[in-house]
This record gives sequence, C-alpha cells and structure tokens, in this order.
Amino acid sequence: MNYYNINVKVNSSKKPNFFIGSTLRGTFGHFLKDSVCVSSAFDCQNCLYKEECIYYDYYESSVGYRSFRFDTKMKAESYDFSLYLFSNNVKEIRMILSSLHRMLNTSTITDQKLSFSKHEISLNGRKLLFDDKDVLQPFLDTPLTLTLEKCYKDISINIFTPLLIKDPESKFKKEIVLEDVLTSIYKRKCYFEKQETVHKLDYIPNYTLITSELKIVKSQRRSDRQGKYIPIEGVTGTLIVMGLDEKSFMLLKWGEILAVGNKTVQGQGIIKIKY
Repeated sequence: MNYYNINVKVNSSKKPNFFIGSTLRGTFGHFLKDSVCVSSAFDCQNCLYKEECIYYDYYESSVGYRSFRFDTKMKAESYDFSLYLFSNNVKEIRMILSSLHRMLNTSTITDQKLSFSKHEISLNGRKLLFDDKDVLQPFLDTPLTLTLEKCYKDISINIFTPLLIKDPESKFKKEIVLEDVLTSIYKRKCYFEKQETVHKLDYIPNYTLITSELKIVKSQRRSDRQGKYIPIEGVTGTLIVMGLDEKSFMLLKWGEILAVGNKTVQGQGIIKIKY
C-alpha cells in the first residue's frame, strides 16, 4: 500500500482552539471544489464527470472510505498540520497542493479570522516552492510505503485524538479493546490496498494486556454549513501490551498512518506506538 504525506508548517504566534480538524476539512473542501469543478452550478450529483472528480471522491461519494485524512492535535500549540492521501495512484496531486496553498493564503480558516500567508508545504519530506497560485516544477510525487526492520512485542498504544468506534447499532462504543483498534485498521488497509470490503480480522491476535487507561472525551464544534453545534466525542488514552504478535504490530504501525475508527478525515483516531 502506498500513501502521500503533505506537511504544513504555519508561521503564526496564534494558538488554535481545542480541535481544528473539522475546520481544516471543511475549508480545504471549499477550495478543492473551486479548483476542480467544471459545473457552473457546482452540482456534484448531476455532474457527468463526477466519477473522475477528486472532490467528489473525497467529499461526496458514498462508496468505501475517504482516501484522505487530516492530522492535527488537540489543544495544539500551533496551526501546523498534515494531510495524508491514500492511494496507489493519487489523482490530481498538483491540484491538491495548489488548493492547500490558496487556502492558507486567502482563507479565514479559524473563528479568529486568520489567514496564513507565511507557511511552508512539504510533500513526503521535501519542501515545495509555489508562485501565487500553483506549485512550481520540479517536484517528486513518488509515493511512500511502510517498511519495518524489526517488530516489537512489548509496546504502548497512545490515542491522542478522540477515537470514535461505533457498535453494530451505530452508537459510540465507549469501551474499546485492542481487537477493535486492529479491526478498524485492517478494514481500512484492505479497502485502500485492494478495494476489498472486510468486516473482521483474518487471524486471532496474540498479546497480554498490561494496562488500559482510557477516558471519554466530549466536546463540540460549530458547523456554519448546518447552522448548529456538532459533537466531537471519542476515547483517548493508552493501552500497554506485552507479547504482541508480529502481524498485529505491523497493523498498528499502519494505524499510525491511516488512523483508527470514524471521522479520521477530520483528525480523529490518531495513534502513536511506543516501544
């Protein structure tokens, strides 16, 4: 499986509010649609070209998982963020980069009415140069993949942003176990890698749970589009395990890239592994 990582560093002394992932997602969608839409009515559902449209794939399609996600922090010290793209062949990556650049230059993407004309955008670790509107050539768009030289058996899984997993009745699952995390990652990886829809792991994980220190986090965000406040909820904290099998360790490392659970597009379900 391949992916791209776009990293954005913002030169600003302002600090964001509790969580800006949903704001980034919504604002980026506006600029991406403005960049790619060929319909004067901006009508996605009746557009003849929607199946080839990157905006439709990212925001409107009801098939499968969204093939991107924002990576940000709760109570962050800055507006820095990352954008991950998941595909063997990401379409219109130049348009995605240019849309991000325009968004940062011209948009008031926060409730503090800020724009970030002084910013740095990197693709897979390489700094990019832009003119007023577009990324300049040359730039390398070779995707990344995950390779590991060693697997570790004794690790901690740290959940940094609200991890939202739903039960079979689509209700917030307040108590999660490692199998829930692994299953979510496995389902996403199978879809992005092979376009397969799976519902459970194809093996039985082997490990000993040492510590489960999880807590429920609840907040809310203002949706201007819907004219109301939308809840942000999920689980954060740490799981410590010993004797973990190799396949589960590899899945968890992919989870650092893919994130876990629902609403990962807006930065929820971010995990980091320590060993």
